[in-house]
Amino acid sequence: MQLFVKRSCKKQITVIIDRKWAHSYDDPAQAANDYKVYQQTGQTDDWDGNEPELLNEGDTTYCLVMDEDDIEDAIRSYISDPVNYSSYGANEHEFIAHLANENE
Repeated sequence: MQLFVKRSCKKQITVIIDRKWAHSYDDPAQAANDYKVYQQTGQTDDWDGNEPELLNEGDTTYCLVMDEDDIEDAIRSYISDPVNYSSYGANEHEFIAHLANENE
């Protein structure tokens, strides 16, 4: 699973799972909720909102790409020092904060 943060969007996050399912979210908290569901179930078969056009690997509008290990590292970093947690921007910060708060 990968998380992509678009350069041009203040709050938009794109979640890509196994290069089969992709969805762009305007709400990082909803992206975090879906990420959590995927972590628990390991499948997206009954999910709506697949946007296969987002699976283009040549897309250069992404400024941040995080895989599952990066996300887990960011969650640990946020939990250890939420005040000084450094993120790319508001979208990534809100996504990680939402996941971290659910892990506490």
